Amino acid sequence: MRKFFFVVIQLTILSNVLLQGQWIKGNGSPTHISALYANNEIVVAGSYNDNKVYISMNKGHDWQLRGEIPISYNIRGFATLGNEIYAVTGVGVWKSVDNGVNWKDVNNGITNVNTRAIIVIGEKILVGTYGHGVFRSTNNGDRWYTVNKGLTNLVIRDFTTNGEKLFVATDIGVFVCPDSVINWESASNGLPGSRVLALTNDDINIFAGSGAGVFYSPDNGANWTAVNNGLSNLSIWALTSYENNIFAGIRNAGMYDEYPGGVFLSTNNGSDWNARNEGLTRLDVSHLTINREYIFAADEDGIFYQKLSTLITNIDNNEEILNGYQLNPNYPNPFNPSTKINYSIKNQGFVTLKVFDVLGREISTLINKEQPIGNYEVEFDASNLTSGIYFYRIQAGEFVDIKKMILLR
Repeated sequence: MRKFFFVVIQLTILSNVLLQGQWIKGNGSPTHISALYANNEIVVAGSYNDNKVYISMNKGHDWQLRGEIPISYNIRGFATLGNEIYAVTGVGVWKSVDNGVNWKDVNNGITNVNTRAIIVIGEKILVGTYGHGVFRSTNNGDRWYTVNKGLTNLVIRDFTTNGEKLFVATDIGVFVCPDSVINWESASNGLPGSRVLALTNDDINIFAGSGAGVFYSPDNGANWTAVNNGLSNLSIWALTSYENNIFAGIRNAGMYDEYPGGVFLSTNNGSDWNARNEGLTRLDVSHLTINREYIFAADEDGIFYQKLSTLITNIDNNEEILNGYQLNPNYPNPFNPSTKINYSIKNQGFVTLKVFDVLGREISTLINKEQPIGNYEVEFDASNLTSGIYFYRIQAGEFVDIKKMILLR
């Protein structure tokens, strides 16, 4: 009986913590994180202490040692393509097909194996190196080719894509190109001309992080403006986004760490930033990543998680979350060829969920029937559609919501 009440008390405390919006360290979390990545199924982390790969199968709550990459340099990043996990390291690209247990190097064609960044767009994998630019593979890493036309700096730090353009961070600024045609152009007007460490976007605006703070571009990188009001210091190491909410991970700065960092949130394109650090053991955040439900932050002490709905106080669909109606962002996004859409309805009634193209033409009806109260998931298969931007719209009684998704071949 005592044990039962002890468990109840523990669960009550945990529930209160979650409701208050506090960071929680995952059980068994590794420390000294050098890479952090999340999708809707798993969270993957690499430690620079031991080059081991750690995985959480329950959204960062519990961690387990999964495997080890036989290298002597840091793991710098992860990405997934189907059921394959890719890791970029100081000695090349490695691939696992068994959820991180075993790894093999896939570096055929890469002329500098000091790899720093990775992004998957549809069936394409792009890797950034330290000094030899960008390499692309269209056959699951079996062969790589350089795609550096127009790049005047070949030290690659990060990638982001908004579905229309691909952006790359370098040591002299940002470059941009169409996703399908790798022909880079400088996109650094307004940037300080120094190293850019992190990139993210909210589908419309692009954000860049550097040692000079956060910069914002509303026009695909043509012009940039510094947006640092409210930040504790300007040492930006990580950026990520959820809809129109932008998160910055900031490292300690100064000889004696007199300028603490942490996690900061902006809901107005960087015009103002607010600290979201309750529960973090160190205000020294080097990595951030998001799935559709949780945000994850890493510092020297480990990996912390928190629900997005509690961290973001003015999330766009907060009213729907409170009253029981909700349409979630599809995942993955961008996608190829299929993606999943989750939604919740408060009252039994007739529900329609339809997909439209950018011209407003109806493409597909996913749901058109009476449904009881509950949470639902539906898969949208776009195998017969061309790359582009599409919208999905739900109507359940008086509740109506619409969101954007990107199909990338």
